Amino acid sequence: MRILLFLFITTCMFGQDMPADSVKFPDDFFGRYTGMLTIDNGSNVQEIEMSFELSVTDTLGVYNYVLGYQGQAPREYLLKTVDADKGLYQVDEQNDIVLDARLVGQTLISIFEVQGNLITTREEFFTDGRMIFEITMVQTDKPEISGGTSEEIPEVKSYPVRVVQRAYLSRRD
Repeated sequence: MRILLFLFITTCMFGQDMPADSVKFPDDFFGRYTGMLTIDNGSNVQEIEMSFELSVTDTLGVYNYVLGYQGQAPREYLLKTVDADKGLYQVDEQNDIVLDARLVGQTLISIFEVQGNLITTREEFFTDGRMIFEITMVQTDKPEISGGTSEEIPEVKSYPVRVVQRAYLSRRD
């Protein structure tokens, strides 16, 4: 009975999206997405309007990747294809900063460190015009250290999550 319930719930949750082999990234996800971004730093939560745009350029394998945050000028980046078969891309901030990214299924993931902060970005695309945009930030200079008591139990560094930004966006055009 539990297996049937699990299969039913899984089908309801994920059944609305197309199979991964029939989806082409980034072509099937071009458009402008909008919604509210929630920023949670552990002691304060705020919401601001956000937009994300993915569109073609005149250069093959290079796409406009534009982030918009309420009250700020748009951040105009480029998404560059490195090896589409392997899911390898780069986000070019057009200011000498280039971030490696990997597409896993329909989710683009990037991890980078800046000024003592390790940041993970995640954009999950759905064929029904939705996407989830998420940024997680940890501070790398003050890890929690545990383990390290023997060869079988290595030292482990844990980084408490400082900030999570998450938006559920919908394609508008």
